[in-house]
Amino acid sequence: MSIKSLLAAVTVVGSLVFAESADGAIIVQNGAFITSTTHFNGFEAAAAYSIYPGARHSEGGIDVSYIGAGSITSSYNMAGDRGWHPAGGGFGYTKIKMADGSDFENIQFLASAAWAYVPITINFRLMNDGLEVGVGSIAREDRTPFYVGFSGLGFDEVYLTGKITDWPTGYDGLMLDSISVQQNAVPEPGTAALFGIGILGALARRRKLRSNQARS
Repeated sequence: MSIKSLLAAVTVVGSLVFAESADGAIIVQNGAFITSTTHFNGFEAAAAYSIYPGARHSEGGIDVSYIGAGSITSSYNMAGDRGWHPAGGGFGYTKIKMADGSDFENIQFLASAAWAYVPITINFRLMNDGLEVGVGSIAREDRTPFYVGFSGLGFDEVYLTGKITDWPTGYDGLMLDSISVQQNAVPEPGTAALFGIGILGALARRRKLRSNQARS
């Protein structure tokens, strides 16, 4: 990831608080960043104008559900013919996970405020094996749909809500569409180089240890 992208992520997040997972840091991505999609949920398989109390929709290996009071309609969209839209708002949150329970590496989604393109703050929690490994908020002034996402190892569920200015506290107004996941991503050249140096260092230490044991 470039320094420019990292600075953009930090600027957008503001109140981000992360605990590093055992597999490393998780980074907030500002904008579309996935170059090779392995799983995709665009809600296109959802029935037209359907309303789901306690909603859940699986598509393309990605499972999306609404937890708590409220319902979801597919009749509003930002791309294609369907989307994930709070029907009259809700007081719960959207949960995204892989259908097979595997960890995420890279995930991005198209987001907007429900009913109208107005500024929104996305509140998120990232989970791993039932434990919280990241929490924060993304404040956006966009009046058009925008992409955000997360990259890094060590999280298997994403919890999302959206707070629109002047709406009641706890009232969820986040509309989602076009969820993309990239698994088994190829490391960037800098990361790959560091990984290679780490392997060479480990091999050198092993040879030195064997040599010392042989002398003793």
